[in-house]
Amino acid sequence: MSQLNFYVPDEIEEQIKSAAKKEGKSISAFLAELVKSKFPQKKWNANFFKSVVGQWHGEFPEIKRPNPQQRDEF
Repeated sequence: MSQLNFYVPDEIEEQIKSAAKKEGKSISAFLAELVKSKFPQKKWNANFFKSVVGQWHGEFPEIKRPNPQQRDEF
């Protein structure tokens, strides 16, 4: 995880501290949450795999297994 440093005016710093304290979070956690809300992580589309691979409709077919072959006895 990256660590960032930035500067804000003193009055903004006090607002950040107050808001973080109000939510019971550290300043770092509070700011990280703000940034994450601005830049949400990309997620898979709910229908991605259905559109790429498709999906099964109906009953599964019965698997026909061949009968085992008998061994030659010596």
